[in-house]
Amino acid sequence: MDSSFEGSLSLLGDKHFQKIKNSHVLVIGIGGVGSWVCETLARSGVKEITIVDLDDLCQTNINRQVIAHSRNVGQFKVDEMKKRLELISPKIKVHALQMYYNQKNHEKVFHTDYDCVIDCIDQPNEKIHLAKFSHRNKVPLVMAGAVGGKRDPYQFIVTDLSKTNCDHLLKKVRISVKQELNLYSRRKMFIRCVYSTEMIPSVPDSGQGALCSSRLGSMSHMTATLGQLCAYEAIKILTDE
Repeated sequence: MDSSFEGSLSLLGDKHFQKIKNSHVLVIGIGGVGSWVCETLARSGVKEITIVDLDDLCQTNINRQVIAHSRNVGQFKVDEMKKRLELISPKIKVHALQMYYNQKNHEKVFHTDYDCVIDCIDQPNEKIHLAKFSHRNKVPLVMAGAVGGKRDPYQFIVTDLSKTNCDHLLKKVRISVKQELNLYSRRKMFIRCVYSTEMIPSVPDSGQGALCSSRLGSMSHMTATLGQLCAYEAIKILTDE
């Protein structure tokens, strides 16, 4: 075995490590959170990752995205992420899909089965579509909440979508999915969410999500912590914990 992953093998044991090694994970949204998800999965031994994003890197990404630096502004995120993952783990198989995830592109993304899907999308409509698909088809899903305007990494928690609070993005997803799938009588929605319970001052909803121009800033200690927690939840799914 590649000695790069001896630490993971010794901690997880051969049975669980082999499950991670043989898994195929989909990460949608390679931004502040998704870039750290991919980094952590690759360093944990995952050998096949599909990444989905249309954006290129902008100067304002540098403070929070692991792939962003002064020399690659303007490059596509999926291309830069693929190169970085292949440097970390030369045998990794990375499928880079340069597109937004939405209803129109859904079939192009889900042309194959995944052992786990990690949602790092910052647009509510796309999160809602993915959540409904995952619930209906029993696709293991880890959903990241919003970190814009938040600063305290000690307030991250993991819970079912039905029990989330203090997160405007997940609230929209929760309400819509409950309504459209008639889940009001269910105590659990079986969608694992990682998010911050930190309260922030209310701001007008622009309807634009967390774009570069958003006035809600975010910092690397928040995006990195959230991304690594999402990756850990995926690892628990992959190893049947």
